[in-house]
Amino acid sequence: MPKEVHGLQKGNIGGLLFPAGGFRKKDHVAQFGRWRASMGKFYLSEFIPEEDLDDLFRAVEEMRSHLAESRSSKVSNSKFSKGL
Repeated sequence: MPKEVHGLQKGNIGGLLFPAGGFRKKDHVAQFGRWRASMGKFYLSEFIPEEDLDDLFRAVEEMRSHLAESRSSKVSNSKFSKGL
């Protein structure tokens, strides 16, 4: 599994951003879930209780903002924006 490039937490909900790999290697994939403990390790469970849905929505919005900021910084650092 590739190393995460960004992570966040809102209440019991976590979000992780990974490089997509393969033919989509310039893209990212996101994983969201509720933090659960099992055998001494934590993982993101895809089963999210109804009372945690507001945290999930906040986590998704924060991840979208992070992606938009990182894309805009890549565009501003490109050769086209520098006039080269």
